[in-house]
Amino acid sequence: MIPELILGGARVQNVVALVMDDNGLDVPVKDNEHHQIQGVFGYPVLAALGSFTLAGHAWVIAAEGEPSERSSKLYVEELTLLVEATVADSKVLFGLDTGSSSGSFSESYLRRFPEQFASLKPQKYATAGAGGDVRFLTAYYLPQIELQVGAARAMLRNVPVLTRKLGVDPLDQVCGHLGQSLLSQFSSFTIDFSRMRFSVGENSH
Repeated sequence: MIPELILGGARVQNVVALVMDDNGLDVPVKDNEHHQIQGVFGYPVLAALGSFTLAGHAWVIAAEGEPSERSSKLYVEELTLLVEATVADSKVLFGLDTGSSSGSFSESYLRRFPEQFASLKPQKYATAGAGGDVRFLTAYYLPQIELQVGAARAMLRNVPVLTRKLGVDPLDQVCGHLGQSLLSQFSSFTIDFSRMRFSVGENSH
């Protein structure tokens, strides 16, 4: 138990900390390269901060101003962040994983939008997790798909869409998880637990 954790001008008290072996937070990047994560802030700490914005290498812990039109609803299910997005004029839920370099769509997405896969063939898909665990699955690859967060638009390319469930709730129940392939398209993003909103800044390019 950490009595007090200071993040800029924010103070969080009585933080529960799990101590893990280094290899538990060792993430393969490419070839033989690895990235050693020193620590991970979990939902209890992030929720206690209320609202925070990440812009490049800056992390601003402060309440957002007026609600942005470039925002959508934010949910929490079993400590997993879920965001509402619009795909093909339909509102759907995705898990949000800010630490994921890419992201993937789920078997639930495949069942919801079968027409998008009529001309595609499944391929082998490898996914790696912390500690170097690798799973080989089968997935379709969407060449591109437009996704909206409120009025903000992003184009995702070469998106793997899994052909079966992973046995991980709630991600099996939503349309997949979004990572840096989405977030990197914007100058910033804000997670606001006080209003339960997720918003993005201007498009980076």
